[in-house]
Amino acid sequence: MASELSLFLSLFNNLSVFIVLIAGYGYLTGYLESYSRQRRQLALGLFFGLVTIVSMHVKIPVADGVIVDQRNAIIALSGMFGGPLATLVSVPMAAAFRAYLGGVGVLGGTIGICLAAIAGLMAHRFRARIDSIQKRVVVTLCMVVLILPGFLVVGDLGAGWELLKRVALPYGAAIFIGILLSSLLMAREDKRRVDENSAQETASRLAAHVENTPLGVIEWDTDFRVTHWNRAAEEIFGYSSEEAIGRHAHDLIVTSATRTEIDQLWHQLLARKGGTRSINANNTKQGAVRICDWYNTLLLNSKGAVIGVASLVNDVTEQKQLEEEFRLFRYTIENSADAVFWINTEGGFDYVNLQACNSLGYTAEELMQLHTWDINADFTKARMDEIRQWFKENPSQPFQIEILHKRKDGTTFPIDVVSKLFMFGKKEVVVAFTRDISARKAVELELITLRNYLFNIINSMPSAIVGVDIDGMVTQWNKTAEKCTGVEAADAQGRPLASVLPWMASEMEKITESIRSRQVIEDLKKARPQGDGLHYEDITIYPLITNGVMGAVIRIDDVTEQVRLEEIMIQSEKMLSVGGLAAGMAHEINNPLAGMIQTASVLANRLGDATHIEANVRAAEAAGTDMETIRRFMELRNVPRMLNTLRESGKRISVIIDNMLSFARKSGESTSSHNLNEVLERTLDLASTDYDLKKQYDFKQIRINREYAEDLALVPCEAAKIQQVLLNILRNGAQAMQQAGAQDPQFNLRTYNNEARDMACVEIADNGPGMDEETRKRVFEPFFTTKPVGVGTGLGLSVSYFIVTENHSGKLTVDSLPGQGATFTICLPLDRS
Repeated sequence: MASELSLFLSLFNNLSVFIVLIAGYGYLTGYLESYSRQRRQLALGLFFGLVTIVSMHVKIPVADGVIVDQRNAIIALSGMFGGPLATLVSVPMAAAFRAYLGGVGVLGGTIGICLAAIAGLMAHRFRARIDSIQKRVVVTLCMVVLILPGFLVVGDLGAGWELLKRVALPYGAAIFIGILLSSLLMAREDKRRVDENSAQETASRLAAHVENTPLGVIEWDTDFRVTHWNRAAEEIFGYSSEEAIGRHAHDLIVTSATRTEIDQLWHQLLARKGGTRSINANNTKQGAVRICDWYNTLLLNSKGAVIGVASLVNDVTEQKQLEEEFRLFRYTIENSADAVFWINTEGGFDYVNLQACNSLGYTAEELMQLHTWDINADFTKARMDEIRQWFKENPSQPFQIEILHKRKDGTTFPIDVVSKLFMFGKKEVVVAFTRDISARKAVELELITLRNYLFNIINSMPSAIVGVDIDGMVTQWNKTAEKCTGVEAADAQGRPLASVLPWMASEMEKITESIRSRQVIEDLKKARPQGDGLHYEDITIYPLITNGVMGAVIRIDDVTEQVRLEEIMIQSEKMLSVGGLAAGMAHEINNPLAGMIQTASVLANRLGDATHIEANVRAAEAAGTDMETIRRFMELRNVPRMLNTLRESGKRISVIIDNMLSFARKSGESTSSHNLNEVLERTLDLASTDYDLKKQYDFKQIRINREYAEDLALVPCEAAKIQQVLLNILRNGAQAMQQAGAQDPQFNLRTYNNEARDMACVEIADNGPGMDEETRKRVFEPFFTTKPVGVGTGLGLSVSYFIVTENHSGKLTVDSLPGQGATFTICLPLDRS
């Protein structure tokens, strides 16, 4: 049985086992680094179990059948550094081998192994907290105290107690030292490995960052040559790492324009006087120029000497361009002619531009304190919330409205607002662009006024104004057109022209031609039937091209009265010219005519009419006859009848000459006021006695329809001449109806006051054959007649026309269509002055 000192020394010499344990642990933990945690613990458990078995080969007997060794210290270390799984492997191996060795100490040894495993696992549980030598000493001491009671089960309790007292100090001290030193060394090995792994991981992570960072990482030596060139530097400058390393910055990326500046920065950096930050223009392999932001750091050795420079490079070309564009954008917005407002969810302004301030009379600071309802009372927060909801329902559409803005001084002005909702992250902002439209509104008002003015002018024109497009659809329809057609403008617009003005269908080709040729086309004095006569219209087509849209404006003027006046003027000119001719002819004819009539009268007297005249009797006797014989001879030869015919013809010629002279002079008959109803009745009485057997008409067979105005004004006139005019018209009408074989021939007589012209009028209408347009135009022309030669002189109506127009300053017109009779209208002024 060994002494306490020798036991301690023997156990201490057994510490060589711990050297193997520490060395093997260090190797295995490094080797098993890449393995899973379970596999590492299994391997460590196997290793600790084998070392335990080795330690039990160096056994020290302390009593019969009882041995001690370092197995409990190794098992405790297995639990502390291997963990539960390693302990489950190492403990059975140690217990099995102890049982194999045998002896009375088998049970005590096995219990000691288990107690050592429990101590080790408890230390493993609190391993992270054992961060100092003092804590490790205390933990190791506790482990030893937990292991020693295993000796109590060797033999009976008394023997075990005695054995424990004898070996506790040397054995406890030996395993204490073994566990403490081994745990220190193994913990250090773990820390070294962790630190090394951490350093490797950090280095790997740093290398990955360097290679994968979007910033270029370039390292230079003190001669300004590249020693490191990462992937981002390759992308920025276009050179690969192999192309860049070893090359001087001047040959690589420095532009000729910035070389001097870069050299100064480099020298300042090496002298530790600056150069740590700069923004430069740099060349690329492709010849482009990039703007780069440089961060430079000195690289120092362990003695603090400069060995190079590490540079971080950020390509800010796009950023600079964006900054420039943003500055331009900000300048544009700030100096825009439109006011710009950024409106937040509270209805306040996050931004306003200069125009917004100028238009409202506020400073930017003042406006930023206001809300939308401060400049327009209608745009309350609730209203702005409705607009925001509208934006969400219509995300692609801007919101546009015309409203009034209130200036700081309280005045208002109209604006046009175009706004849209934008999202800046999670922030909603309504951006509103507003434009002062005061000038536009004034122009619009002026245009509306001008349009109304032009509209009123067009509607006030006596001409019918009709606008059509290229397809002949009505686009404009003035009031005169409404009156002429009875079609309202609303009903006419958009309809084909031919459907609202049927008589214009024939003009469509001219309208199309006018639009095509851009020439004004006129169709003057176009006649068309209307009511009981012909109406005349001047049609003028004006081509119209507005904003690329082609069409035409049609002007329709009713020139019926003008045509009538022109005809009257023509007739008047003819009357004047014929009057002058008639006067000359009358004077030339009157003298020989008077001699002829006088000679005829003398012949009649001398040839039998005056047999009692003494001169006639003497002449007959001298001739060997008498007056009775001469008278009988004259009668047998019808000489008296011939002389009478000669006198009658002379008188007729005299009447014709008197009528011709009436063209050339005013009547000398005094005028007085007469009622045309009475004059017309006296004329009818005179006409009723008119019967012509040769012409086979009887005026009494014609039905007379009267429509006299009871309040017809008195007219100053020469009643006989007016009666002559009426009788002439009635005779011509009666003859025309007789010649045409009219059934139920009739005259419709109407008198009325024309208050607009201050005249009294007589209208004589028959149901005869009527006349064509050419005849109607010439009916008042002197010597024009439709009767056979020898039947009429062609002066009846021309004289009537002269009497009415020249002698009485009145009007004589005729309206007639073939087969529809003729209507003569005589209008005499109420005031001859």
